[in-house]
Amino acid sequence: MDAFENIDLFRELDAEDFARLRDASSERHFATGQAISAFGARADHMYYLRCGQIKLHRNDEKGQEAVLGIVTEGEWFFALSAFFPIRAPADATALKKSDVILIPADKIRDVMCRDAAFAEKILTYTAENIHGLTDKVADMSLKTPVQRVSYYLLKEFLKNGATETSFQLPYKKSLIAGELGMTAETFSRALAVLKEAGVKIEKKRVTLPHINALCRVCDPGVAQNCPHHEPGRCPEP
Repeated sequence: MDAFENIDLFRELDAEDFARLRDASSERHFATGQAISAFGARADHMYYLRCGQIKLHRNDEKGQEAVLGIVTEGEWFFALSAFFPIRAPADATALKKSDVILIPADKIRDVMCRDAAFAEKILTYTAENIHGLTDKVADMSLKTPVQRVSYYLLKEFLKNGATETSFQLPYKKSLIAGELGMTAETFSRALAVLKEAGVKIEKKRVTLPHINALCRVCDPGVAQNCPHHEPGRCPEP
């Protein structure tokens, strides 16, 4: 499996462990809208998205949906399975044609027991994901819709290098709204408020009036990733 060699997490494994994981893994192809895993199903694998886009979500009996996250190329999901047997915490559905590599969780645990550096990589990745979910829960409780949208745009601005005032949203607005825990209508109203403040959003293209336009929603969690952050001189923390 040639794609296996491009997974950063495995690049420093010794040849034998790399071969064991590669030989035990499989690649599956999913069509747009196809279910990959169901909420509550056994999650016996770590999933690596080689290409495509996947939605992690839950739906209630009335059909209302909560988007827990969007997985993009080069990301993992259901990583906790590397530590102990779990049930899938969400439905996973392909938003576009997606190629997913499935690595048996028990094989990953075997390698972790032998390779402390590899175990630390898995632990770090999982901890970062949990930290992100913690931030998301806090934001939904403490931030207004306009603040949540502004904070999301700030993080996307930083992901795009924080050097240009124009950048592209990673996926359609309805998905972003769901990920932020709001309806499409609430999301649109928040965008209208930002538009009055000079932020232009045309389809998926965002244009800020200036490089510091979103500093007012900055916090220590994202300031450490900002190339413009200067303690004592920055407009915000």
